[in-house]
Amino acid sequence: MESKSLKELFHKWKDLNQQVEQSYGKFDFITIKSLRKQQAEIEDTVYEIILNNAQAELKKVLPDDCGEMEVGFDMTNDVFYYLMYNPYDQESDKIFALTIDSDRKIEIIEDFKRNDEI
Repeated sequence: MESKSLKELFHKWKDLNQQVEQSYGKFDFITIKSLRKQQAEIEDTVYEIILNNAQAELKKVLPDDCGEMEVGFDMTNDVFYYLMYNPYDQESDKIFALTIDSDRKIEIIEDFKRNDEI
């Protein structure tokens, strides 16, 4: 999967998500599990791209993989979100978001809030 562009990975993730939605309607949980596994592989690949392109200081505080992170995808703007507790302030319960868009633009949101919390 590493050779694909982010745009291709994002497109594939969205296609899989549509298949998941269709499978929910049919209560086809075996297919859903398989589709979610494929989505997780894409999420892992995108995270590897982040690690390969992040600044050295950021790499020092990020986990080696996204296994424990919550992952979200903004389908309107084609942005992956990797959420964790703020690694720069471990005493805080604030959420840290690491984002990447299809152009490989990486951003950090140190006090992430969902849109409905703002």
